[in-house]
Amino acid sequence: MDGWDIITTPLNDVRRIGGFSNLKQHWDADEHLRLNDLRHMYDILCERHPDYKTDADAVLNGRTAAFCNMFIMRKEIFFEYNEWLFPLLDGFAMTTDFSKMDMQTTRAVGHLSERLLNIFIAHK
Repeated sequence: MDGWDIITTPLNDVRRIGGFSNLKQHWDADEHLRLNDLRHMYDILCERHPDYKTDADAVLNGRTAAFCNMFIMRKEIFFEYNEWLFPLLDGFAMTTDFSKMDMQTTRAVGHLSERLLNIFIAHK
């Protein structure tokens, strides 16, 4: 990883994979994802890490993202990422009613973690 702290999948432009104007619109267009879940995670993130708000806004209003949760990170960054990510996901899971979701909608946590990866990288 000489010269690189983080390596991800190539960035995808949501304008080219459906003509969406930004990542929020891309999320909202998926019949299995609920915009309220994205907003809820955004609120959790901003409450726990207010210094990430600007980066979260830039990513979610932006047009590109690395999808699929595939990455290689330097060890210390990987540990930092996990210490940051999992409390956010736990906070979401503890305050979300999954009982009324279909199987695909319950996968929202994975989709949220994709967006959070991009926010974490933008903040770095």
